[in-house]
Amino acid sequence: MKEASPQISICLPLLNGLSFIQDRWESILNQTIGSWELIVCDSGSNDGSWELLQSIATKDERVSLYRVPREGIYAGINECIRRASGEVVYIATADDTMESQCLERLLEALQNHPECGIAQCALIIIDENGVSLPEAEQWERYTLGMYDPKLVSRPNKRIAPHDGLLHPGLMTIYTSLTQLLIRKSVFDRCGFFDGRWGAISDFEWGMRVGLLENCVYIPEKLATWRLHACQATDHADTYVRREKMLQMAHAAFEKAVTISGGGVRALWSQYAGHLLERDLIQMRIQEWRAGHCTISMLIQEIFMRSSAFLGHLKDEFLNKHWGQWHHGNRYQMIKCILRRCGAPKPVFLDETHKSRPPRIK
Repeated sequence: MKEASPQISICLPLLNGLSFIQDRWESILNQTIGSWELIVCDSGSNDGSWELLQSIATKDERVSLYRVPREGIYAGINECIRRASGEVVYIATADDTMESQCLERLLEALQNHPECGIAQCALIIIDENGVSLPEAEQWERYTLGMYDPKLVSRPNKRIAPHDGLLHPGLMTIYTSLTQLLIRKSVFDRCGFFDGRWGAISDFEWGMRVGLLENCVYIPEKLATWRLHACQATDHADTYVRREKMLQMAHAAFEKAVTISGGGVRALWSQYAGHLLERDLIQMRIQEWRAGHCTISMLIQEIFMRSSAFLGHLKDEFLNKHWGQWHHGNRYQMIKCILRRCGAPKPVFLDETHKSRPPRIK
């Protein structure tokens, strides 16, 4: 008999995932916790993956299948979440997998930290054949690990708006949705995914939620992220991509302001858009030096920015911080800006608190 109230709703948006869907299903079936439901929203697969899942659903009553309009992966995720009945949500993209203890360990982290809306684990990056990439190309070497290695090597709790503020500087810190377990109440409070920016639209949702929700992190490699030629994720670092990220940063802050009653509004002028606006100007400078844009385009790039940013830019020049940024101290600059904003520091959960000796006067 199908369980009435599963703890975990596993959400699987699908469109022609036959190459990887068997691996994904096996990773779900092999979980050490059995209190889950699998909700599949298929947007018109015609490669046999829908038929494969139909055969799976006849053997396991925890699996529910739905056909939905083809409106993109984020619309598919949203449909799955709307149909979810579990207390927490795991987004299982069809081409990725997870270790057998993934759901159990992430659920345990959330249960131990009821003040957190999201639990995050470390990520294993694999190739098309499921083979782990070399150590130098693993997730620990991505921007969060380069920014602060302790944030990926030690269990920690990050208090909002820390993660949201970090998103523009690091181009996201929730690299893959597969490394997150999310309370369903987070979607009730913070909203669903907005797919208007295409394959990288999860940046906006991650930043929005990071501004409003606490996150607990465990350094166990429990989820995978598969890199292959047909995946939806856009990895190219282009001006257009950065411009989309700036638009998403604006949207995330505006939504967070609405949700929080204005509690994060002041952070925008202090920080939020400046990192991405600075990046866009630097990309235009590089294009100009390479002869790919005109000086008028470069000047336009500078003066189309917000007055708050232009004032901030003036302060940077006067204090000679721009030179530090330009010569590679990006992460140090981000830390300085976060301190200036008063962002709460991460709490490392493996620290032992020893009593200090009495102070001698």
